[in-house]
Amino acid sequence: MVRELRRRPEERSERRPGGGRVARRDDHSPVARQAGGAAVGDGNDDMDLSACGVVLLALAPALASQVRPLNLEEMTARADRILSARCTGVKLRRDRDLDQTVTEVTFTAHRAVKGGARGAFTIRLFGDGDAASPREGSNRAASLFRPGEEVVLFLYPDSSAGLTSPVGLGQGKFLVARSAKGDEVASNGFADGRLFRGLSREALKRIGAEAARWEKRGGGPADSLLDMAAALDSIRPGPGPRSK
Repeated sequence: MVRELRRRPEERSERRPGGGRVARRDDHSPVARQAGGAAVGDGNDDMDLSACGVVLLALAPALASQVRPLNLEEMTARADRILSARCTGVKLRRDRDLDQTVTEVTFTAHRAVKGGARGAFTIRLFGDGDAASPREGSNRAASLFRPGEEVVLFLYPDSSAGLTSPVGLGQGKFLVARSAKGDEVASNGFADGRLFRGLSREALKRIGAEAARWEKRGGGPADSLLDMAAALDSIRPGPGPRSK
């Protein structure tokens, strides 16, 4: 069911303790409402962690329950690289320029539908992204990686410091595993049912049938996810009705 949304985020004021008033913005986007009102930013916020997100990544555990869920169309638009890969190594080191711990994660690419990654490649994450690390606390990367795991990645462009992250504070990392029935399933561990909420009319035309199969099965294989991302990649953002 497709309908046009006419409401926009509104400004309202609240009384501040001790007097005075402070403006607060209400997000009426369908995705924010579906998340129970726990949203970060409005529908126009990219949450571009590669450009300004080293601070957000450091605070990832605190924000994980508040980040606005992204659908597959939004994730595809924000990603600089989309691919399936196998994690082959995780290494921590101190970046002298940043004076911070960074995690270098090495992968072997299987299939890329955006960004053209081939063979072995390495990404750099802010903080401790080693899933085997005993470290706890706020200085942890939003997505933890283990050598040997199979993943589908939606990655932000590298920042000027050479850092990246999965799109949407970790929503862009899908772990590929086998179900109890032996079927391959790619899951990002957030709420995969939201992957197809709020899609544009054009997106529904392109991936509606496969999206319905995903929702019926509760997931799907890596290649299916990549096929849908490839179909969505050429959509140019613009006004128009969105699905519920």
